[in-house]
Amino acid sequence: MTDPRDPGFHVERVDLRDGRAELRFEGQLRFRQCFASWQGVRRLARPPAAHLAFDLSAVDTLDGAATALLLELRDEVVAAGGEAEIVGAHGGVRAMLDLYGSHPPRPSLHQPPAPIGILDEIGRETLGMLDESHGLDFIGDVALAGANAVRVPVSINWGDVPRLVERAGADSVPIVLVINFLVGLVTAFQAAVQLRQFGANIFVADLVGLSVTRELAPLMTAIIVAGRSGAAFSAELGTMRVSEEIDALRTLGIDPYGFLVFPRVITLVLVLPLLTILADVIAIAGGLLVAMLGLDITANAYLIETQKAVGLWDVLSGCLKTVFFGLSIALVACQRGLAARGGAEGVGRATTSAVVTSLLTVGYGDTVVLENLDFTVSRGDVFAILGGSGSGKSTLLRALIGLAEPLHGTIRVAGAPPRREGPPGYGVLFQSGALFGSMTLAKNVALPLAKWTNLDPRAIDTIVRSKLRLVGLEGFENHLPAELSGGMRKRAGIARALALDPPLLFLDEPSAGLDPVTSAELDDLIATLNASLGMTTVIVTHELRSIFAIVRHCIMLDGPARGIIARGEPAALRDGSAEPRVRAFFNPRTRAA
Repeated sequence: MTDPRDPGFHVERVDLRDGRAELRFEGQLRFRQCFASWQGVRRLARPPAAHLAFDLSAVDTLDGAATALLLELRDEVVAAGGEAEIVGAHGGVRAMLDLYGSHPPRPSLHQPPAPIGILDEIGRETLGMLDESHGLDFIGDVALAGANAVRVPVSINWGDVPRLVERAGADSVPIVLVINFLVGLVTAFQAAVQLRQFGANIFVADLVGLSVTRELAPLMTAIIVAGRSGAAFSAELGTMRVSEEIDALRTLGIDPYGFLVFPRVITLVLVLPLLTILADVIAIAGGLLVAMLGLDITANAYLIETQKAVGLWDVLSGCLKTVFFGLSIALVACQRGLAARGGAEGVGRATTSAVVTSLLTVGYGDTVVLENLDFTVSRGDVFAILGGSGSGKSTLLRALIGLAEPLHGTIRVAGAPPRREGPPGYGVLFQSGALFGSMTLAKNVALPLAKWTNLDPRAIDTIVRSKLRLVGLEGFENHLPAELSGGMRKRAGIARALALDPPLLFLDEPSAGLDPVTSAELDDLIATLNASLGMTTVIVTHELRSIFAIVRHCIMLDGPARGIIARGEPAALRDGSAEPRVRAFFNPRTRAA
């Protein structure tokens, strides 16, 4: 069997004597090429054999995810009662098998979080209430996301809609009912004072029914949802923006508008009409209470009069208004949340380098932060971008990973400009980890796999567990990010960055805020990944311990100079640089003295 998209990958089954069989792999076994045909590999392994050998003697390259799938397939054969072994592995292939197979699997420490039922949530909200008794560009982006949703429905995060509907809908029911009941009550009471003078008490039902269904219930419900769910959406997206989760989505090749904004728009467009119907009913009930207690009108008479006065179009017109109310509330809330700001030689170098910048100028608006930058990161290197606070390290990183356009110059990552669409060609660890707080670790790591591959859930789970095992977090699949320490969140961020086995990894201040022991463990992990996977690593840092422990080459940025003031090996810069600012950076004790 050969993958048609990668002729170098080939696998065949050879049945031997005595019930023995071999699966012979040949070529480069890379995850991005082999995942599409992995079901076929599984089918080759299914016919029973007393002993099945996976022969890797003709395999030149084996990456992390393919290793995980291979080990899982071996374990499947053993679990089915057969014997299986991997033979013929050599060099880097053997190193990958040793790295991924060195830790025995262990069960999750937590059960998956159980969804909270609607009645349970209503009860929680009731108890909570008792306790509390003591821009155009944005619209265009959303329109494009909507058009993409029609064209490619699977591109939208539909799985988030039920959770949002529960939060914006079911959780809003108590306050919507209370407010609209009072609206109906007050409207009927005010009308009763005048109608009683003319003996037209019965028309209070007409007045309340028509005013509520056409105007008051839609308007009051929209105001309540805007203050409650609209503010919550804005705060949630603003927090995600500040904690770099929005940037993390972009580096994973996922459109934030389709993943975050569009589900919220759909939610309010669906929820507001339903809430309005409930508001109509409860407001009419409020009017009924006044009619019975203050006007001596029976419930039967009141309801019959309401039925005569209120037509179907009266109710539908009110619900139609709330569709536009919901659209406006969601767009404004999400926009506010996302607006929160906490020549020839060069081409030749690009073909042999992982990252090349040429006369790069980066900045914000008309403000130049760095200019005339020119540096190369070789394949397989551990390269650091150094500098003090305010020197432009993070600004440069955003340009390198495609989140910001350089004002001038070019950037080449693996021979091409930074990718802003499609499957990401590199992994990124943000300073805060940028894990999505509402997702477990397993779902965080599985997100790029679910987006960019057609693997079945079982294969995705296998890869996710292997990545978490690689960073020492197996057993924490069902934990939420808030339940982990800072160092564990950083390691989980690395696991997600490694999900698609990228050849290049960007790390933004990986040791920032960590204690010395955790920082050293993270340094060891980065060094192991580089040595075992041959992964090019670019680190933005100012931590001297990490610099001397794992970095091979570096550049040093300086804010006042607006550029590079030194480049080379860290130890050589520390011991031999004639630049005072470089000596001060690498020898802080000397500077203090």
